[in-house]
Order: sequence, then structure tokens, then C-alpha cells
Amino acid sequence: MSEAVDAVRAALADAVRRLEAAGAREEALGEVVIPRRMLGMGKPPRIERRGAVWRVGALLLDRDGGVHATGTSTRVADPGRPQGLTASVELRRAERVAAIAGGFELGEVVNHATTPIAIDESLVDAPADAVLAIRGGVAWVRWGRTAAERTRLDAYLADQLDLLLRPRPGA
Repeated sequence: MSEAVDAVRAALADAVRRLEAAGAREEALGEVVIPRRMLGMGKPPRIERRGAVWRVGALLLDRDGGVHATGTSTRVADPGRPQGLTASVELRRAERVAAIAGGFELGEVVNHATTPIAIDESLVDAPADAVLAIRGGVAWVRWGRTAAERTRLDAYLADQLDLLLRPRPGA
């Protein structure tokens, strides 16, 4: 294992320790499940609980060292009824319905459609669109939509943890 990969593991483990010690708010990690059709009848999709994570900007960290790139985030609320509005509004409504069907409580935040990130040698020279990559022995986080929107992992974690653990007044 390379020193850079070990450094990434250590930085993420330190972030988890700090989040645990501070009692930082966790969010749910879920997976969309589409039930098999039986006798030609299908059931609606649901989001099943897969654990808890801390949202650290573009990364989701779990207590066991697992890391995911953010995907879709849904706050569980009364979905109301279909109103034939824009496709994006109806999609968000369907996500709330799926979260409730999966047993999530109203008010919970559920992260789904996330991408697991392996903390191993695959980070070295990962593609430009990778959320977490090691280039030249330095770990980088892509926090925006383009490859140019990236920063060093150590600085990124320091900044994000500062925001999470010491929120500014009025924030």
C-alpha cells in the first residue's frame, strides 16, 4: 500500500473520530430497491436503509471507514399527491414516497444513489472526474462538477469539519 493511500485512510479516520467525539448529526444512507414483479404485478420502489453517514461536503463518511461520493439527498416529508407538475418535482415526490415505504421517519435525511469509493491503489491517477484521487502523491477532492473544482483532501476536510463542528452564528 502506498504512503499516499495510507495518508488518505488516516485523514478520513481522523475526521470520523472528530465527528464521533463531537456528536455530529448523521444522515441515513439508503439504496433504491425495485421489487421483482410477481404474477405480472409490480410494487413501487422503496429506499432501504443501509447505514448512517456524515455528510462532509462531497463525501459521505461512515463509522467503519467507508466513503461514498454524494448522490441524491432526500428529506423525508409528506409526499402529498401527484399534481402533474414538472418531471423533477414529481421525481422528488416519488423519492419521498420510496423513503417512507422503506421505513424512514418524517424529517430524516436519506442519501441514496451514492457511489462507494474504495480507499486503495485505485485512487492513484484515478480519472479526472473522480471525486477522490491521488495525483503526484497528494490526495485531491473534486467538490464541484468539473475537474478544475478540486482541492487538497487535508485542506478540504479541515474546512468542512470546521463548518460542521463549529457552525457560524445564524447559520
